[in-house]
Amino acid sequence: MNTKRLLALVLALGLVALTQPGSNDVAQAQAAGTYMIKVTNLTPGQMFTPILAATHNADASIFLAGTQASSQLETLAEEGNFMPLKMALEGMSSVMAVQNSMGLTTPAVTKEITIMGGGGYDRLSVVSMLIPTNDAFFGVDTSLPAYGETKTVYAYAYDAGTEMNDESCASIPGPHAECGGMGTHDAGGAGEGAITISNGVFGHGDFGRSADWKNPVARITIYMN
Repeated sequence: MNTKRLLALVLALGLVALTQPGSNDVAQAQAAGTYMIKVTNLTPGQMFTPILAATHNADASIFLAGTQASSQLETLAEEGNFMPLKMALEGMSSVMAVQNSMGLTTPAVTKEITIMGGGGYDRLSVVSMLIPTNDAFFGVDTSLPAYGETKTVYAYAYDAGTEMNDESCASIPGPHAECGGMGTHDAGGAGEGAITISNGVFGHGDFGRSADWKNPVARITIYMN
């Protein structure tokens, strides 16, 4: 091949390279879509209330350990009622979508949630109350996986710090044997004041058993559906 033809070929290839989208551009264009979230209960004896998931950008945050819980998170952590938090998130421009599971998630069971995400809303938060507890919840805030990838993260149990851990049937809602079925909710005074890692259940008050959560309580698998 003569020099002129070689130069023309190099220039042509260069122009093609300039006009083809790079891998990052392709990933960004494909990042917005529907994601599948699978949440597995890893505890030996706790149940999860309906699980709430939200896709958002870096300007939004459902919880931050070491800070005071919002009133909406307080309601979720103490009563298992996710609706105030869901409504608050749906009204934020920094949030793309909010979805929830239905019913309780018992040990070793997996619940699935489908949610829109990506396209600048590249973070995912997932939260749910652990019952029976006073104000314990699991939570995770993580980035969404890239297109074609699957991501697995593990969530720890947190104490919302909004209610004293008296382990009393009068303070803990939900179906559980310790209170003969369905407990009620009558907040037992102010809590620790900040979100911290949960100490578990000590077996005092109306509870006849103890439990700790030094390890993660939920496995969360995320991929584009």
